Amino acid sequence: MAELPVEKRKRVDITDPVEARVAMVNGNFPLPDETKAAMRELYKASAEYAATLERIVAKSALKFDKGRLIHAVDLAQTAKDTACQALILPHACKFVEDA
Repeated sequence: MAELPVEKRKRVDITDPVEARVAMVNGNFPLPDETKAAMRELYKASAEYAATLERIVAKSALKFDKGRLIHAVDLAQTAKDTACQALILPHACKFVEDA
């Protein structure tokens, strides 16, 4: 039997935290425009932070530990991902056929 289009199915919020995260990874649910805009702000702020780190260490006379700098950039990426997940997870849902 063919699956009904999303607009003809019932939206059901996902309350199980594991199921919500799987749905988030799969990108299987819509996000409001406000959430998308907030995520763009987070991406921009993270990119600015990473660029600032890069500018600071580009100064040739400046000594720095490359491993710790890489870790700082990785943490910026992790912080961005975590903040975006905080915005996405409350919208976790699935679409089921209305029985």
